[in-house]
Amino acid sequence: MLTLLLVLLLPISLLAQITTSNLSGTVKDTKGETLPGATVYLVSSSTGTKYAAASDVNGIYHIYNAAVGGYNIKITSVGYKPYQKDNLQLILGSNDLNIILEDETTQLKEVVVTAT
Repeated sequence: MLTLLLVLLLPISLLAQITTSNLSGTVKDTKGETLPGATVYLVSSSTGTKYAAASDVNGIYHIYNAAVGGYNIKITSVGYKPYQKDNLQLILGSNDLNIILEDETTQLKEVVVTAT
């Protein structure tokens, strides 16, 4: 009877084990405003496996089921300088990384319009 009970409970305990990492966070600008539509790229340093996500209307992004280990991360948004960090270590379970992107000012060159 005890053996039967252990055999029935074993699959449940196996399902409860966490074997991957999740990465979540908020992308904001230097004024504290959230940035919807920011793109988050995550690349494994050891395998080259790539993950990507976009921040939602509240600037929140999620990447699920990444393997544990080292990653290079790059976050971009139009009008802002890209954020890049190498050797970001993800551990089992949930990992948080909130990012502040700086404005990217671009000096436009003079345009001359002539009529003919």
